[in-house]
Amino acid sequence: MLLTFGAEDALFYLHTPPEKPGLPTFVFVNALTGSTAAWGREPS
Repeated sequence: MLLTFGAEDALFYLHTPPEKPGLPTFVFVNALTGSTAAWGREPS
């Protein structure tokens, strides 16, 4: 998904809703590389 700021400006994001109502949503931005690799985790 992209959060668009202008015709040529946008940020990629992933959103997973909280598991329970009322829990917060966290936003992580990697401004240096734009890599999303650090956001995820391997399933256990």
